[in-house]
Amino acid sequence: MYNCKIYNYGAEKQYRFYSKVYMKSEKDKKSDDEENNKSDSKNNKKNSDNKKSSKEDRNIASSLNRTINKIYEYARANKWEYFVTLTFNNKIDRYNYNECSKCVKSFIDDIRRNNPNMKYIIVPELHKDKAYHFHGVFSDIPNIELINSGIYSLGKYTFKREKIPPNLIEKCRLIYNMGRYNYGYSDIQKVENTEKTANYITKYITKELVTVTKGKKRYWTSRNLKKPVVTEILLEGKHKEQMKELIRDKVIHEKQISVDVGGYQSSIEYIDIKTEDMGGV
Repeated sequence: MYNCKIYNYGAEKQYRFYSKVYMKSEKDKKSDDEENNKSDSKNNKKNSDNKKSSKEDRNIASSLNRTINKIYEYARANKWEYFVTLTFNNKIDRYNYNECSKCVKSFIDDIRRNNPNMKYIIVPELHKDKAYHFHGVFSDIPNIELINSGIYSLGKYTFKREKIPPNLIEKCRLIYNMGRYNYGYSDIQKVENTEKTANYITKYITKELVTVTKGKKRYWTSRNLKKPVVTEILLEGKHKEQMKELIRDKVIHEKQISVDVGGYQSSIEYIDIKTEDMGGV
């Protein structure tokens, strides 16, 4: 039983304080250890369409939250060198999730041959027009080729070098393509802040994406990724407040969200801290 979980990412920790006490079942433990995320198990038949719809909505919300949390934990527990975007040309049906996924899997297998220690997380993005792009973070890929595309970006806009006003050239970023990606356009750039990357990579996991990928993989990860050390604690109310006060001067970010648990609202408070000189806290 627990109402507090502590995720140790090394230089940082994240405290999650729950308004509800949870008991972790064997099924939950097994699910947490799976690297290949699948959608929720089949719904039991309901006596009414309303009940079935409500159950499906809760399953989607639960699956969305579980997918985001797992990707976030992998991303926070590892250091990243590159952020990559992969799109598809007109030879690939970019509206077909299975076809796009096969291309990405083939690409991963190809570059891993020359980069055996490669670490990665790759997630899909469902665009408004229902086409798929993929985004990923990579590290330990010394033998990957960075190809000068000749294109520069400034915010959401892209330009050729000769079209950029002289006063803006220093603000623009040269776009590099990722070598060996033959299915369309790729964009690879250095990661400047590996901690912020965890929040950025999870933003592509949406309710709509979870719905249309039911029963399919929603992210790809290498097997050599580090995992956070997780501690579960059951705290009385006063002890929960005492722990929050103890870490208060180390806080770097905090937020609180509401979640639906069995038809009623519960809350989770997230507090991130720096771990230097924290001892056993």
